Amino acid sequence: MFHCLARSCADTLIGKSGAVRGTDAWTRTYRALDHNTVKRRCRDAQGSERFSENTRLFAETFAQIQTQRHRADYAPGGVFRKSEVAQRIIEVEDAINIFEKESMAGRRAFAAYILFKSRRD
Repeated sequence: MFHCLARSCADTLIGKSGAVRGTDAWTRTYRALDHNTVKRRCRDAQGSERFSENTRLFAETFAQIQTQRHRADYAPGGVFRKSEVAQRIIEVEDAINIFEKESMAGRRAFAAYILFKSRRD
């Protein structure tokens, strides 16, 4: 999900043609995501009417999966059932597919929200 969001940010703000991808501007935008900021903003976006239901679903899934990833990475005694992991993968794939069908304007607005600090933050 992180790479889906990073690619969406770079594609919507810089461009997605083959000539643009790989440029310094595209790469800098792709790499601009900060894990903690993204998680916080995704949690905040869930209740925001400024984004579509599909984008809010993506944001909710992103925050949940990041929490699960941290649990998997940093809880050495954690036990994960194959069926639970398979279900999470399906949820992530569904959220990505829905998000990628979002309008360019909707994904661009979400990219700006994720990447740029508001004076109100």
